[in-house]
Amino acid sequence: MKVFFQHLKQTTSSNDIASTWLKQADPGSACVVTTEEQTGGRGQRGRTWDQQAALDLAWSMAIKWPLDGRGESKIPEPILLNKAIAVAIWTMVDSLIPAPGLTGIKWPNDILIRQDGNQIAWQKCAGMLIENVWKGERWDGTVIGVGININSDRSEETGRTSLRSETQTWSDISRFAVNLQEEVMRQMHSLEQDAGAIEAAYQRALIGTDQWHPYTLLNEKGWGKINAVGQDGELQMHWRVSDASSAKKTSVNQSNQLRWDWLDLNA
Repeated sequence: MKVFFQHLKQTTSSNDIASTWLKQADPGSACVVTTEEQTGGRGQRGRTWDQQAALDLAWSMAIKWPLDGRGESKIPEPILLNKAIAVAIWTMVDSLIPAPGLTGIKWPNDILIRQDGNQIAWQKCAGMLIENVWKGERWDGTVIGVGININSDRSEETGRTSLRSETQTWSDISRFAVNLQEEVMRQMHSLEQDAGAIEAAYQRALIGTDQWHPYTLLNEKGWGKINAVGQDGELQMHWRVSDASSAKKTSVNQSNQLRWDWLDLNA
């Protein structure tokens, strides 16, 4: 796949620039867009992404899916694609944290870092937003938007952190952007070669698995233990409303149905 690059000093949203490029793109090509300052970055479910100018990374990749012999787009399974991109971002963040086991994926795709020795002090470092583009009834392209707190100082913020705040080290943002592009392409290649490896890596990074923690599910407080994320993207967990009640299996289909009360990340 041929990859093009655009870098902007400032823009409203790198995803918007990538989406515009996608309208004129040839099948089987991609474009990575980065910016030093994003004034209207979008997050999941209408939220905004707080990027500090020239200190954090706003990164988008537009992909015009190749065509098969019948002229149909050759696209991956959407949920597996989401997992692959989350694994790519997690891999990049994890590679810069010196101690093992301090990074993870909060379902569906937030990347968190925790303090060494503290099992519940997780803080958000990165997030992503995938937007699909349709041409008639055909899924024609995808825009992957990634925001990563890299060199900003987040030490005084609640529920947020950065690579610098955790490592006390400055990172080369341009080099990080290139390495992220390479890692995303590597994980997407794995979708075709070994989808099971993507599933295993995502499950390994998923925080809250096999541990009882307090949650609020559909406005009901209780205790949950995460088991896995299913093929349709649903969070599979055991749920009980009190310590004394028996647990039952349940599935959560949308992230806004579940509040992670043991994490201070919901504001």
